[in-house]
Amino acid sequence: MVDFSIEIITRGEKSLKDSLESIMRQSYDSFEIVCANSSSEPAILKILEDYSVRHVEVGKIKHLRGREVSHSLSKGRYSLVMDSTRLLEHNALDILKQYIESFDMVAIREGSIGSGFWATQAKIYKDISERNTEPDRIKERIPSYILPRLYKNNLLSKVFSSLRQKIPDRMFNSIGYGEHHIIFQEAISMTDSFFYYKNDELIKHYEDDSIMSIYRKYRTYGKDQTILKAIPLYNASRLGSHMRKISMNQFIGNMLCSPLISVRSISFLIGMLSGRS
Repeated sequence: MVDFSIEIITRGEKSLKDSLESIMRQSYDSFEIVCANSSSEPAILKILEDYSVRHVEVGKIKHLRGREVSHSLSKGRYSLVMDSTRLLEHNALDILKQYIESFDMVAIREGSIGSGFWATQAKIYKDISERNTEPDRIKERIPSYILPRLYKNNLLSKVFSSLRQKIPDRMFNSIGYGEHHIIFQEAISMTDSFFYYKNDELIKHYEDDSIMSIYRKYRTYGKDQTILKAIPLYNASRLGSHMRKISMNQFIGNMLCSPLISVRSISFLIGMLSGRS
């Protein structure tokens, strides 16, 4: 049995190869890569095969179902929940192993990849929001920007089994935005063994670099919000769980990043309104 199952979902993002390369360069080598692939492009299938990724073709499913499918392929002791838009630092698994041995789940500070105006705005806003987070309130508030990506494998299996019993199939298969919140909230109801590793940015994320990419993503988030509101048990259905503590640093960050916040908010509202129609 390997130690880490790195569980990926991909829709055929162009960063898939870079993501897999970052995994293969890990200094700790007891891992496997598993993937729920919703892309029908032959080039994506070839990349998965070239990197010996155990994968299953799932069609165009949403994130929560994709996470479950990817996890069902895993055989490791620990599950690192990833996307093909994220890269791992070369020593990430080495560092994380010591924490996941002591805790049931670990949140990991993430860095940003990208250049240009919009990617820079996203990086500034994320950095300020993370610095403005009260560590003792993470478990209570479940903020959108600090969520576990590393779980004990058996805990994650119990989480999906429990969610299957609580959420009707049609709704379970429709949840995209908010899936990390739902998984975390279910996990924290089973154990309070949680750690936030914030010393280094062990994961890097490709930020949206155009208005259209921001619009498409946040419009989808807004549409998904109408689905989440029908699940009153989960904080992911409350926009309040995404609110930051008001402070001078956060206020300055909001002012500096007002173009990004405006585009995200308008796109999200358009998605919510279209989801209700």
